[in-house]
Amino acid sequence: MLQSGYHSDVFFKMLWETINAGKVWSGVFKNKKKNGELYWEQATISPIRNNNDEIVNFVAIKEDITKRKEDENKLAVAYKVIKENNDKIRQSINYAKRIQTTVLPPISTNKP
Repeated sequence: MLQSGYHSDVFFKMLWETINAGKVWSGVFKNKKKNGELYWEQATISPIRNNNDEIVNFVAIKEDITKRKEDENKLAVAYKVIKENNDKIRQSINYAKRIQTTVLPPISTNKP
């Protein structure tokens, strides 16, 4: 793992404290490739113990989820635009109702 500068030192401290305590850490973080490219990664990191129950190494299962994060961001933006447009339409309908109520006489349900 190369620190991307995206997460705080506290984030990595908690990650290392978890796996050094012999527990499994699972989460999502922004990582950096050797070429400097940033990407999102979902990872599970587990300690490996020897016969004396000492942690001797770690194994990580990682998945590049950059595309998924980009898609989630696009979806969030689209949802926001749809919600804003829906709110504007609702406001227009309510405004039209107020004008209609003010300008037009009430509809009578009694037939002469």
